[in-house]
Amino acid sequence: MIVFMIHGGKLVEACLPELKLGGGFMLDKIVEKKVIGIKQCLKFIKLGKGKVLYVANDADARLISPLIELAEKENIKIVEISTMKELGLMSGIEVKSAATLIIEK
Repeated sequence: MIVFMIHGGKLVEACLPELKLGGGFMLDKIVEKKVIGIKQCLKFIKLGKGKVLYVANDADARLISPLIELAEKENIKIVEISTMKELGLMSGIEVKSAATLIIEK
């Protein structure tokens, strides 16, 4: 996937890595600065450093709901991902992830 990014004050073309899952479809990898896990996401949103929150649809609703509510309150974009396994892969880890937050640099 080709995307355009600002780097050093200039618009540059970049190639976003894609992951191939067993089903044969491609999944983008989150390459920006991020934190992984519900507790870390909560911490950074409370610090005012959150930009985009990725949440897994199969995560425990009791655990993820307070995070989603805080993100909505702080006007942080929320992106839903089908499974925790997919979100883990997108986040660059080999285990499941309920939430990943892109943070300000």
